Amino acid sequence: SDDEFGEFGSTDTTGDKEFGDFSEMDVTSILNEADVDKSGGIEFDEFCKFVAPRLLKVPPPANEIKAAFDKYDKNKDGFLGADEVISLAKDLGFGAITIDQAKNMISIVDDNNDGKISFDEFKRLVINK
Repeated sequence: SDDEFGEFGSTDTTGDKEFGDFSEMDVTSILNEADVDKSGGIEFDEFCKFVAPRLLKVPPPANEIKAAFDKYDKNKDGFLGADEVISLAKDLGFGAITIDQAKNMISIVDDNNDGKISFDEFKRLVINK
């Protein structure tokens, strides 16, 4: 409905909203899938969990993944902590995120629950495996 999507999209000849190649029904379906907790909105962590697997269709070469990891591993301890994830998120266009949001992002890929992202965890995120 116009109330739900506001000024986004355009109305086709049948009066239905269109969003590029997506219909209003397509967009609603995508939003419902991303809204895991069914709150009616997509929280930051839901967005990350939904978008991360869809970002890259072809993974970059291993040396580029390592270079990207090393760029943000500011203290060179072999892990990305919350402060480093804040820097990464800013460079990816998320803007300024809070420490809690950074910790939520870490928890998405932190397989061993140590509160930081190892290179292997980062690589699995990037190549979506």
